Amino acid sequence: MSLLALQRVTRKFTEPNREETTYDEHWKSDDGGLITCWEIGRKYYLRKSGLAIRAMDGELPSLGWKGGISEVVNIYSTHKDAVKKYKELNCKYGTLYYLAKLQGLLGGDLDITPSRETPLMCTRTGWLVVFTGDSKKYNSQLSAGNALGICHKIGRELRDLNSQLASRAEKGELPELNWPGGAGTLSPPSRQFGSLYYLAQWQGLRGEPWHGITGSNKNMTTTRPVGIKCAASGMVSVFTKDARKYLNKDEIPDIETYPTPRKVGIPENYILKK
Repeated sequence: MSLLALQRVTRKFTEPNREETTYDEHWKSDDGGLITCWEIGRKYYLRKSGLAIRAMDGELPSLGWKGGISEVVNIYSTHKDAVKKYKELNCKYGTLYYLAKLQGLLGGDLDITPSRETPLMCTRTGWLVVFTGDSKKYNSQLSAGNALGICHKIGRELRDLNSQLASRAEKGELPELNWPGGAGTLSPPSRQFGSLYYLAQWQGLRGEPWHGITGSNKNMTTTRPVGIKCAASGMVSVFTKDARKYLNKDEIPDIETYPTPRKVGIPENYILKK
């Protein structure tokens, strides 16, 4: 059964695991096997395994299905090729079976709508994984431009669901969203790095067209960082492709390299790296 043919699949964490079910009941029922994957993940959660702890920290560990990030990937590697790799936007597709297992591993309810694509970022590596029910996609490569477009779409959808949050973004605030870069009401330091995935979602939340970083780069894959000052907190977020920067909470943008914007919350006022 194709997952895309399914409607929303849900199951409460308080419901017991199914016992003495056959192979067909596990994998060929109306849920397409998503409940089985979720139940396996929940068993790991109840054991308080190392996998569960890592997942709760925001990692996407290897779970036997496409979607995890290998443990050998080390964002803080000093190897030249590895350093170059993390100066780029890294992304891929993942299967909904992984997402179901992850939801169980996190100790949450199963809640998957196969027709929707769900992007998640690994907090260990900065990789973006878009979970999809379309097997043709997770057997192919996901480009950075498409990944950022998906984040922008999420922002547009959130705008329709949360008018108050959209209004805050329109006023120049940088609210907490799905990715690193939200300013909130943080105390000093007054500067931080943020992900371009946040910037893409923020643009959608503001109701802006997908104009990328410079206004002409439709793929949003420029190497130039962009800084925006939050109208509410004064925090400056410098959005960059380099995951090592926005995943390292101790790394603060240098004021000489990334000067503060003159105006607040105006996306056209970019901070270009000298």
